[in-house]
Amino acid sequence: MRIERLELEERDAVRRRDWSTARGIAQERAALKEAHHHALAKREAEPGRNSRVGRRA
Repeated sequence: MRIERLELEERDAVRRRDWSTARGIAQERAALKEAHHHALAKREAEPGRNSRVGRRA
């Protein structure tokens, strides 16, 4: 997954003491994690295609 790859790249940048790159990668990774979290929350909030919520029996 892209988030894990970015984490490895960030660790590599820190190991090389490339703080600017590490900070940029950390920000990108945080944004991806937040977007992923929001997508999951939205999916859970909306009834699914097979959900019986809102249907008549």
